[in-house]
Amino acid sequence: MQEQQTQTMVLQQPKDQKVYLDVQHSTDWVVVISVIASAIISFIGFLITIYVVKKSTESQIKSNEDLIKSQNEIKVKELKTLYKQRSAENLRVIISEISSYGIGFLSNAKFRYLITKNIASLDNESLKMNYHQFENSITKVLSYIRPGEVLDEQVRKELFDLLDMATQLISCILGDKDCTDQLEELEYKLGYINASLNIFLINMLNEEAA
Repeated sequence: MQEQQTQTMVLQQPKDQKVYLDVQHSTDWVVVISVIASAIISFIGFLITIYVVKKSTESQIKSNEDLIKSQNEIKVKELKTLYKQRSAENLRVIISEISSYGIGFLSNAKFRYLITKNIASLDNESLKMNYHQFENSITKVLSYIRPGEVLDEQVRKELFDLLDMATQLISCILGDKDCTDQLEELEYKLGYINASLNIFLINMLNEEAA
């Protein structure tokens, strides 16, 4: 009886060993698969991290470029506005010069013609100086005229007409001729041109504010 039990134990031992080996073999595969899966997950995570960092960097670069572009546009606009402001201020000064020199030239011309036209020895240099000052101020305004602009072209024509009247007047006075009509025409034209120039200046200021 004892011998039979011993034999049974011997027969059962290989079966137990086989089960043990199968379990160990299955466990090894689970470990391998787990390691591979972990590696794949880590690699995917790495790729996702690289993608996120790349997109974040691209977004930051784009944001910086947009900011620089916006700042440059603002700076250019500020410079243009400043230039227009200075141009408008310079034009305001020149318009005042036209009025001042024009009145000075007209007053001197009236004095020479109406009061002292019979004094042959009278020096005409001051009248010539007034004329050249007046002429220069008109030339300065002409540099602000924008070709193709209707109002500007109208002002240009009026300035040339004014200068032509002044030239005819000084030639008339220096030639000892009857200059009554020329004096009246220039006086009327001076008042008219001042109004036109002020409208021209207002138009420039309105464009600056737009």
